[in-house]
Amino acid sequence: MVIKLRREVVIIFLLLIITSSALIIPNSLYSPTTAPQEVSLLNNQGNERYPTIRPEPQTVKMPRELTLRGLRYTLTFREPMFRQSSIINGYWIPIVPHTVYSIKPGYPLLPVNISIIELPYNARVLSVNIENMETNFLRISYKVLPSPQPLLIFNTSISLREVFVPATNNFEKYPSDFIEYRVFSGLDPFTLERKKFLVIYFYPMIYLGSNMIIYVKSAEIKISYGMSTRFRAMSETNLSAVIITSEALYSEALMLARLKNSSGISAIVRTVEWIYSRYDGRDEQEKIRNFIKDAVEKYGIKFVIIFGDSEHVPARDVWVPDGAYDYDPEIDGSTVTTDLYYADLDYTWDDNNDGLWGDPAHDRIDGVPDVIVGRIPVSNETEALAYLKKLATYKPLSDWFDTVLLIGTDTFMTGWPEGEYLSEYIAQFIPENISVTKLYETAGNLTLSYLIHTLNEGFGYINYGGHGDVDSWIIGLSSIYSMDNALNQLNGWRLPVIFSMACLTARFGDRDSIGEAFVLNPKGGAIGYVGATRLAWGFIGEMVINGLAGEMSWRFSKNFFSNLTTSLGQVWAATISEYIENHPPTRSYVGYYLDWKTVTEFVLLGDPTISIVPIRRPNTTELTSLEATNAKVLIEDSLLRANWAYLRNATLEISDATLVISKDLSAEENSHLVINNSNLYIAESIRIYDSSVIIRDSVIDAPIELYGDAILELVNSYVARVIMHSTTARIIAINSSIQAAFSMTHDAEISVNEGLITYMNFSSTLGYAFVANNSYLLIVLNISEASVNITSSILSAIYISNAETRIKGSKIGKIIIKNSSIVDIENSDVGVEIFLENISGELELRRGRIGFLNLTDANITGYDSVLSIENSLITAWHLVISASKELE
Repeated sequence: MVIKLRREVVIIFLLLIITSSALIIPNSLYSPTTAPQEVSLLNNQGNERYPTIRPEPQTVKMPRELTLRGLRYTLTFREPMFRQSSIINGYWIPIVPHTVYSIKPGYPLLPVNISIIELPYNARVLSVNIENMETNFLRISYKVLPSPQPLLIFNTSISLREVFVPATNNFEKYPSDFIEYRVFSGLDPFTLERKKFLVIYFYPMIYLGSNMIIYVKSAEIKISYGMSTRFRAMSETNLSAVIITSEALYSEALMLARLKNSSGISAIVRTVEWIYSRYDGRDEQEKIRNFIKDAVEKYGIKFVIIFGDSEHVPARDVWVPDGAYDYDPEIDGSTVTTDLYYADLDYTWDDNNDGLWGDPAHDRIDGVPDVIVGRIPVSNETEALAYLKKLATYKPLSDWFDTVLLIGTDTFMTGWPEGEYLSEYIAQFIPENISVTKLYETAGNLTLSYLIHTLNEGFGYINYGGHGDVDSWIIGLSSIYSMDNALNQLNGWRLPVIFSMACLTARFGDRDSIGEAFVLNPKGGAIGYVGATRLAWGFIGEMVINGLAGEMSWRFSKNFFSNLTTSLGQVWAATISEYIENHPPTRSYVGYYLDWKTVTEFVLLGDPTISIVPIRRPNTTELTSLEATNAKVLIEDSLLRANWAYLRNATLEISDATLVISKDLSAEENSHLVINNSNLYIAESIRIYDSSVIIRDSVIDAPIELYGDAILELVNSYVARVIMHSTTARIIAINSSIQAAFSMTHDAEISVNEGLITYMNFSSTLGYAFVANNSYLLIVLNISEASVNITSSILSAIYISNAETRIKGSKIGKIIIKNSSIVDIENSDVGVEIFLENISGELELRRGRIGFLNLTDANITGYDSVLSIENSLITAWHLVISASKELE
């Protein structure tokens, strides 16, 4: 007897296996408010132990090519309990351990037990029957909560009366029977073998109306199936993956194949042009699918890597109208762009040849992947090379990969923060050794600037629970994290996998989406992104976990932390398979197939073969202290822990390592601290006295304090905070992120190139030199008596007094200029407003754009002030010459 457990197992079903070819997989769904109930399997003598039941004589007439098999198992349930609904008064929710809720909008919210039995691929299920069922009647004096209506995650204003609407039709019995079953075919995402999956849905409670229910105390399930003798086994070769691309990306696809082969994943490349000329099909997508079928049958491939956006390798648009914007494809439409068509190889998806592919009402659909598919959505050579570089350097070291970021919002604005409920539910699947950061809208720490900087730290896994659009995450009321933000993340090689339950964020067929921006960001972003290509659906409040986008989210998270999945694609495939098995695609919600839409729209953007197994450091060293004088110390590929560290006229080089200091690190007298591709966790601070620090591709989770002639150079790195105590200290930041910078003195110099700073404060009024080049400065910058040069950068606001400012090729939210200042703006976008007060200098705008310009007490005709405009667009003017004169 073999018991196979999936990682979500909360309790164990014991299964009688007459032959060794059948496996039973317990289902993980259960009410989050109750503890799971044990399910027992009894032998013929009634003893609770491994069974020794002999098969009874079979009465099923067998086809000649089948060999009969059979199995039995027993379910036991306790008497149901009820708790009052926390969402709507006057209604109660039944609780039966080891069940989930069967949701049919308007009908009573009742429990269902789901068992998944894995059979050989050539098995054929003949019958599933109930035997020896024991039931009781129970009269209740309260109303059972009706199942909620699904909601568009696009909506932000919901009425509870719209959500909980009892069915208007009268019914004498719901559900109509105790048991139903379905059979699916596909890949076991853990063993990567093709199997048959028998899914049995058992309803332990029947609602009879008039406050009467029947509940089941125990039931024996009997299954009969046959084994085909005409089955031809698929070929097994050393080939693991096929890369499908276009001729335009063929050279880069060959580079990807070499990268895969060098990592132990054997891969070949085929172009769509090659496929179109050799395979039949009604359209290009069907030809590609027929090629994949052939590759699976002939070579036994497990992975398909689509290398290219939809203009290079077309996706399938499946027919899944949902009643929301069906006639507006700009928002949603009646079709869903999906790559699941290339993964599920059963049937044709268009049986009636009407051109409406994947229509559950008229086409046979299985849905369980037979091969694992992911799409790298590159559009050109530049994007392709950038992603290949990310793949080549991706290394999930446990130092940073064992971290999780959970982002939750009050999704439907009803006071029940669904995104936060979902995050808390997901947290139970995260191992204790993994560090979890939570950003919640209701907690007040989910702000745009803090989110950007938190993402720059780098995480192994990020889950976003909230609204979204093609180019944004909507993280709160009037607060948007944009595609530009995703493209400018600076987390370097610390690349997470991101799951987003939001609408549209992975739309790739006809738009560029924020999901693509994360994946294609050459400076960081993500290694993989799973999100929806169309509008997504969910449930209100705590019920967000009971289906649709919310359930996809927690299932993906659970599978991500399973020891049974080793690649990102396996996590995606396991999530799709589990959802399909628990929510068959042919079931409808008020006439619409929302479960089918859910599994088709959640696509994987990224390489499905990448490993998500954390790599542990081979060397770990514990020290009381690290002290170096007139010496050179190299720490490489190690984890080193010490109470404190001290350098004096010494060099400490940390490369591809992690350094954990429980107190502080000090460098004095011309010391050199060089940090490459590493993580530093310092409890107090890093103090640099007349020494230099070079930080490349690293995360420094500690403040850095600069004294004397200290120099801090950052390249592709993240630093929590920098404090300048010296007039001669310097900061050079290239493609880096500084959460906050403070100057405790004057005459300092800061240069930012392709960087991000969210807060900066100059407390002095003397001689600052500030240079920003190709940077993202989400700050209000205060400059007084300073020299400022800003090139190809973004700033929220600048306040300048007695300063010289040059802005080129940048975007500035607001500029306020006072006193004697010179401002030169060229090829820039000042999208909000400019205020000039008491100015006796000059403002020159060349080839720029201003949204609003306000001059107060400015002499624009005299020698003290000059306003020059050239090749510019100004949408509004407001010039105040004096209190009594106004010019529009």
